[in-house]
Amino acid sequence: LQPPGEPNMANQKTYRIEEIPRDEVNLSEDELLIPVSHFYKDVFSAFGIPFYIKIKQGEQFAAVKDRLQKKLGVSDKEWEKYKFALISMGRADYINDDGVINLADFKPSPNQTASSTRSFLGLEHLNKTQKRSRFSYLEKAIKIYN
Repeated sequence: LQPPGEPNMANQKTYRIEEIPRDEVNLSEDELLIPVSHFYKDVFSAFGIPFYIKIKQGEQFAAVKDRLQKKLGVSDKEWEKYKFALISMGRADYINDDGVINLADFKPSPNQTASSTRSFLGLEHLNKTQKRSRFSYLEKAIKIYN
């Protein structure tokens, strides 16, 4: 039981707001926005800010890679170290440069339950962001109570 006037901590949710580029707002039947996340060695070792990118059925994966590199602003030398994988149910299936996009790989299969995780594109590379101190007493989270 919760005292009246106290926020209900069991129903907290985290939301992320991201601006969608104009060319990704209206999708045709053969296009899909897919989630993209950074990881290193283990798909559960994610870092950075996940985002979405538009893919098209039958598109060459090399073209998707070029768009990803431009979106992230990564140098050619650093980009050579990146590996790409389709992450589904905690398993990484690495994608070759000569691969072709199949939208069915990113859509939930009929036997998946609603609580199953959605497939996403994983970018495997070293985490070069500065490590934050676990004990930063000056930073406080922003909480919005409705």
